[in-house]
Formats: sequence, C-alpha cells, structure tokens
Amino acid sequence: DVEIDGEPTFISGRTGSSSLRLSNRGSAEVAIETNGGLTAQIVDPVTGEVVGGFAGAQTAPLITFPIPVGGSVAIPLLVGTTSWVRELGYAIPPGQWSIQVPIEIEGRGRFRTPQLAISVVATDA
Repeated sequence: DVEIDGEPTFISGRTGSSSLRLSNRGSAEVAIETNGGLTAQIVDPVTGEVVGGFAGAQTAPLITFPIPVGGSVAIPLLVGTTSWVRELGYAIPPGQWSIQVPIEIEGRGRFRTPQLAISVVATDA
C-alpha cells in the first residue's frame, strides 16, 4: 500500500516535500533503496503522461528503508513542479494532478507506485 503523508498540495514552480508511506502486506520483509528519499514525477491524471517533476542534481548515497511484514515506513518525498512539456510552460500550472514515484525494491527491481492525487496551487507571492 502507498499513500502520501500530510496535505498533498504543492506550489506551482517550486519544490516541495512530504513523505510517502509504504506498507508491506507481503510475506517477507522488503527494503526500499533510495538516496535518502524518493522523487515524485508529476503525471497528467487523464492521459497518464509524465509531464513534470524535480529538475536538479541530487546526491546518490545508498540508503535503504526496510519494511517488515505487516509494517510500514514513511520515506521523505521530493516533489518538484517543473514542467517537462512545452505546452504547459516552465511550471506545472495550478490544478488537480497526480504523482507517481519510482521505487527500487532491493533484489526485486524497479517499480512505479500507482498514481496518487495532488493539488498544485498558484504561488503565494
């Protein structure tokens, strides 16, 4: 199971943070491999197209988050609202969007979470 901890609202053109809570309903412990956190991709909820996310450098140490059977863990989540689609402009415009998060499960490979609803709001400046 996957869910965003806290309020899933982010400011257009800015980088925000939250945490992603992952629960293990399987029969064996799993470990999520990260660089200390996870990085979301902004997705158009209608088409499923990845349209934005964080644009910048990140350090890449290997930090794992074990999740015991029946347990859960909150992993820091970086959410950038830079647009990767020319038609949207430089930033994801205000509105209802989704995120998906690539996750690497130790020994099992790379997966993407299901889409999770978020709101993008105008800057507060």
